[in-house]
Amino acid sequence: MKNIINENKKDVQVTKRDKKAVKKIRRRESHRFLFDMVSALFSRG
Repeated sequence: MKNIINENKKDVQVTKRDKKAVKKIRRRESHRFLFDMVSALFSRG
C-alpha cells in the first residue's frame, strides 16, 4: 500500500508541473485549430 501512495504522490507532482506545459501546448493547438477553420472557410468561399 505504501508504494502505491508514494507513486501517486510522484504522479501528482509530475502532473502539476506538466499541466503548465500542457496549457501552453493546448493554447498553441487551439490557435492552429482556429487558423485552420478560418483558412477552410476562405478556401470554400
